[in-house]
Amino acid sequence: MWHCSRCREEVPDDFDVCWCCGTDQDGTASPDFQCEPNDPAVPDPGPCSDGTLADNVHKPAQLQFSLRGLLLFTAAFAMACGCYATWRHFVKREQARLMAVAKVFLDQERYGSAESALTRAIELGAASAETYRQRADIYVLFDHTDRAIADETEAIRRDPGSAWAYCRRAWLYGVAGDLQKAIEDCDRAIHLDPAFAPAYKIRAMAHRESGHTGSAIADCRQAIGLVPADPDAHTLLGRLYRDRGELDKSIGCYSEAIRLDPGSCTAYHERGSVYAQRKDRDSAIADLSMAIRLNPQDGVAYYDRGVIHMEKGEQEAADVDFARAKSLAQEASASN
Repeated sequence: MWHCSRCREEVPDDFDVCWCCGTDQDGTASPDFQCEPNDPAVPDPGPCSDGTLADNVHKPAQLQFSLRGLLLFTAAFAMACGCYATWRHFVKREQARLMAVAKVFLDQERYGSAESALTRAIELGAASAETYRQRADIYVLFDHTDRAIADETEAIRRDPGSAWAYCRRAWLYGVAGDLQKAIEDCDRAIHLDPAFAPAYKIRAMAHRESGHTGSAIADCRQAIGLVPADPDAHTLLGRLYRDRGELDKSIGCYSEAIRLDPGSCTAYHERGSVYAQRKDRDSAIADLSMAIRLNPQDGVAYYDRGVIHMEKGEQEAADVDFARAKSLAQEASASN
């Protein structure tokens, strides 16, 4: 390496002249050298009084070096941005493909394969809240409640303004038996959307499980006020009134649920149970028979009807129902 006597640039030995100012090793300026149009001219410094070169001889070279560095940095940064943009485009496209594959598997009820596809989409990074929600639904099918809660929590982190997201997690907390957290999530959902009826229904169920029947009834009535044609809300209110021993109100709620959804075997079954509590056995048998007609695999309905037949002294009919209930229970046990 040698230093240019004119601009002080450090020049490799392979070069006979300075690449900045065109001066050779003997200090003679090359007549063929031309600065780039945008480069500042390099002055020919004279000696100072102390015999040293003027300070400004360093400035053109420093400026040129800075410009080169800036250009190199800009080029590298642009390449990095381009690579990142290309990578993000690939990731988004691959995630969309995996989501589509997962949907096909879900339609085919191949839940394990769907879970694998969704997990791969999540592992690529920057997955959407919906991706986590779909995997949470699969975990629910597999009874992996803790994993489902974790995914719903991640979905909330990505979509914190969704009342429905908090309701989904609240329901899972209820399944896990953490009723206080379920109520807290419903509170958040209602804060985000005071007119969101499912939040009141889920909170009503949590209050019921906590033994706070009065609060549960208030929430259930609020849900019905928001969505009067919801048969499930009327069915839930029927249960709550039954819990408090208000059987007439309970029957009225179940009757409204049946009017809104004549195919609800649950409403018929539970109204039949209330009729049985009132000792209205004929009405109870009629409702339980309708529940069995709507769902022939309901072994509990057969058993309950058998009990009422036995109370009426109809032992033969009771034995038939008990036998059918036992058979259905065995089939269910074998399938599990």
